[in-house]
Amino acid sequence: MNTKSKVFIIVAASLFFVGIIVFESFYVLAPKRKADQVREMVHSDSTYMKKYSSYLEHKELFPLIKEIAYVEAQLETAQSDSIWLLVNVPEKSASIKIKSVEMHKSDIGKMKVDPFFYALDPVTYRKIFSEPLIVRAQTSTVLKNPIVVRKAPKDTIEAMAQLTQPDSIRYNPAFVTLELDYGIRLVLKQVEKDLPEDKEALNNFDKEYKKLQIENNFKSLYRKDYVYVPEIILELPKVEIHSIYRAIPEKASIVFLF
Repeated sequence: MNTKSKVFIIVAASLFFVGIIVFESFYVLAPKRKADQVREMVHSDSTYMKKYSSYLEHKELFPLIKEIAYVEAQLETAQSDSIWLLVNVPEKSASIKIKSVEMHKSDIGKMKVDPFFYALDPVTYRKIFSEPLIVRAQTSTVLKNPIVVRKAPKDTIEAMAQLTQPDSIRYNPAFVTLELDYGIRLVLKQVEKDLPEDKEALNNFDKEYKKLQIENNFKSLYRKDYVYVPEIILELPKVEIHSIYRAIPEKASIVFLF
C-alpha cells in the first residue's frame, strides 16, 4: 500500500468517526434542545406564569407537581362522556377510562421514554400535563371499527365493557402511532414475535422506525426548521393494543403520569 492510499484511508476513517461523534452528540442534545424550545414557549405565557410560577420553580416540589397535574388532567377528562386513555409510566400501565371509571387496564411490558420528558422543568411540565393531550393524527395496522356481532348491551357500562372484550376477529400484527399535542408521539408496539407473521411485522416495523429516526437525525444537522419529535414507545400484547385502539375515539384524550 502506497503513502497516498494510507493517507486517504486515515482521512476517510477520521471523517467517519467525526461524523459518528457529531451524530451521537445531536442524539444526546436534541431532547434537551426540544425541552428548551417548549420551555421558552411556556414561559412566554405571561398569564400562566403569573398564576403558577411562584411555587412551581421549587424543584423539590416536582414530584408533588406531577401528581397535581395528573389529577387536574383526569378531572378535565372526567367532565366528558368520551372514552380516554391513561398512561401511567411509573406503574407501567395503560388504562381505558370513561368519566373516572376504569374499564380496562393493560400492563406494559417494556417502554422507551424519550429523555425530553425528564428534561422538562416543573413549570413547563405542569403546563403540558395538567390537561389531556389530544390525538391529532394516527396510523395503525389495527382495524378501527371491525364488524362484530354481539348481544345488545343493557346499559352504558355494559356497552363500554364490550369494547374491551375479546372477540372472534383474528388479531393481526398490531402497531399504532398517535401524534399528540406539542409534537409528542405515542407508539403502541406488540411484543409477540413467535409466529412468522408477527416476527416479520416486528422486524419491518423496527427497520422502518430506525430508518426514519436516522433520516430525521441527519436532517437536523443541516435543516434549521427541523422539529424534533419526542416519543413514548409502549410494548404490549397485540390483543391489548387492539382493545385500546378500538376503544378510544379518533381524537382521543390521553393523560400521562411520569
